[in-house]
Amino acid sequence: MQKNRFHIILCCITLTLLASCSVKKYVPEGKYFLSKNEVVITDKNVEFTKSDLSSYITQKPYKIGLLYRFPTWLYYVTEHHTDKGFWRWVNKNLTKTPEYFDKEAVHNSVKNLEQYLDNRGYFHSKVTSQVLPYKKCKRQSYRLKTVYTVYPSQPYRIKKIQYQFEDTLLEQSVMRIKHLFPAKEDDIYNSYVLDEQRTVITNFLRNTGYYYFTKDYISYEVDSNFMDHTLNVTMKISNYRDRNTNTYHPHKKYIINKINIYPNYMPSLAFVPPTDSATITFRTGFRNMPNTLNFYY
Repeated sequence: MQKNRFHIILCCITLTLLASCSVKKYVPEGKYFLSKNEVVITDKNVEFTKSDLSSYITQKPYKIGLLYRFPTWLYYVTEHHTDKGFWRWVNKNLTKTPEYFDKEAVHNSVKNLEQYLDNRGYFHSKVTSQVLPYKKCKRQSYRLKTVYTVYPSQPYRIKKIQYQFEDTLLEQSVMRIKHLFPAKEDDIYNSYVLDEQRTVITNFLRNTGYYYFTKDYISYEVDSNFMDHTLNVTMKISNYRDRNTNTYHPHKKYIINKINIYPNYMPSLAFVPPTDSATITFRTGFRNMPNTLNFYY
């Protein structure tokens, strides 16, 4: 038994070494594998990390290290034999399809990174890209790495935040949780934080009766000052539009009308009319009118 295990392990090591030496000859001329994305930030005093930027790089590295070469090698070996059932199964289930370096993906990544920096308040920052050999040796000539160099600009800070509401009742509700707003004055502008603020307000309103309120009713107006790199932000909450009449109305706040309690509830009897009932009248708070609960049996 141990001898069989040894033979299996030896066979796997042999195949892996064979694959590592053979992958290169199968790579089509002019094609390369992207083995690494490297991000360089020229200024250390920034409020974002290399990890933040890496997620906006379009093409991810294709793993072609020693342990990953066998599935790729197996794909090349079997791709011209898929007319046969066994090799078609092997090619579909045991191989790794090669993904080659894409120049257009590098261009898109640069645009994504610059857009991300704009959204983080570092407007008009510059990002450059450079494609280099992954390792300076002929055996690795089919592998590349891309270096993205980020030149951050001076960030814009929020000088003042204002709020505009078309509904005064809605304003009273929202401003009660102003202390929970993530966007603060003197912070570096961050559109992701402003969007998070929309979510905070929306969740609060939906949980307090404004059932059909959505974050689409919340918008921002940003006024920049190029001289001192500051921004004035105005958050606006609009009324909802009636599509039938094309008129705008305050958002409706829904309240609980009745509370029905069914003791010993059974799903099979859900649509059977109640046979008995009891009414309890009680007073709450400072209200003069009593509240009524109906109990059905």
